[in-house]
This record gives sequence, structure tokens and C-alpha cells, in this order.
Amino acid sequence: LSLSLSLSRSLSHSLSRARARALALSTKVEAQNAAGKKITKKYTGWTARVFQHEYDHLQGVLLVDRMTPSDKMRNRSAVEDLKAQYRADRS
Repeated sequence: LSLSLSLSRSLSHSLSRARARALALSTKVEAQNAAGKKITKKYTGWTARVFQHEYDHLQGVLLVDRMTPSDKMRNRSAVEDLKAQYRADRS
């Protein structure tokens, strides 16, 4: 399976830049089936976000990599809790 995603987002003036960036409104998925035939699908809403999330995993991109500095500060305690839990699970 070959997968490439291009993400398009619609920006609304009523949304903050970070919030607009977080909302993947449509995702175009280009792939090859088992026979090598190219297929293209377009997904919107939640399904688009799921595809982007999973593609990010394949590329080694984490949720925190997409956070703005202010998002990181706002969510710092939650991120620290996740780090602590990860360390505890590994020991």
C-alpha cells in the first residue's frame, strides 16, 4: 500500500488559528490497491481527521508536534502526566 495525503483546510475568521489548524475538513487519500491500480478518495470531517492522525503516525509526527507554543503551555500538565505514565509503564 502506497499512501500519500494532502490536507486542505477551510479557515474561518471566527476560529483561532490553532483551532482551524486542528480541524481537518477534507483529506485527499491517494493509494494503490493490491493490483497496483491507483485509487483516490476524499474524506471529510471526522474521517479526514482520523486519516491525517494515522498518516502522522506513519511519518513519526506526534500530536504535540502540531501544537502551538501556547497550546503546549495550556496543556502542559496533561502532557507531563502522559510522560510520567509512559515512564512508569516502561519500568
